[in-house]
Amino acid sequence: MLLLAILCSAAVGLLIGWSGIAGFLLPIFYTGVVKMDQTSALAFSFALFLVSGSLGAYSYYRKGQLHLSGSLPLLLGSLGGGVGGVIIHASLSTSVVIIILYTVVLVSGISLLVRLIREDRNLQHAQGSMHLTQKPMVLVLFGVATGALCTFSGAGGPVLVMPILILWGLDAKFAVGLALLDSVFIAVPSVIGYGLSADLDGYALLFILSLVSHAAGVWAGGKSAKKIKQQPLKLAVGLFSTLLAGWKLLALLR
Repeated sequence: MLLLAILCSAAVGLLIGWSGIAGFLLPIFYTGVVKMDQTSALAFSFALFLVSGSLGAYSYYRKGQLHLSGSLPLLLGSLGGGVGGVIIHASLSTSVVIIILYTVVLVSGISLLVRLIREDRNLQHAQGSMHLTQKPMVLVLFGVATGALCTFSGAGGPVLVMPILILWGLDAKFAVGLALLDSVFIAVPSVIGYGLSADLDGYALLFILSLVSHAAGVWAGGKSAKKIKQQPLKLAVGLFSTLLAGWKLLALLR
């Protein structure tokens, strides 16, 4: 189990380093394979999201692909939404949370596929059609909504935030970097909220190994990202997440 957790954490970190997405697979792994309870799985997952978001955002910032001008409303909105998401999660049953998680993954996978099709047909909005400083209240509300949804469902953040930012007309690399930074602000209240109520006895070694391997995966992904063709990678992630979530939802709703 430890070896499987190391491989999964590293693989997800590698995908995040390459494309900014795939974090939503972690809570699925911890609940479905490790058989953790929902709260413990979310505490684990968001701790890893905190690492991958920080490393990924720093990498994009160092390359000059992420600037912070106008980003604060989104980040603060996500922070507030993250707090709200933890509170909402406490009032939901485990089965409802699982259904919400897979629904979010399904919608995210479909939205990613739709965006890729739009890019292939050259229908993507012109770059720069929206600047972050133009509509701060829209960004606050967007941050609150996505922060809450990601926190109580277990989605890391970029898989929801990044496609919408790109559809608004922001540069793709900037959108990925900002989405990774945004995931840090979503992860902070999530780690605190779920960590305080999670039963993590016996998971210390699993947590350390997962954290280290995840960080290594993100680092390796960031280093090799230029060599990876983004379209096929994102297409594979979109198809995998859509098929997995659709299959799980059908099984749960029978």
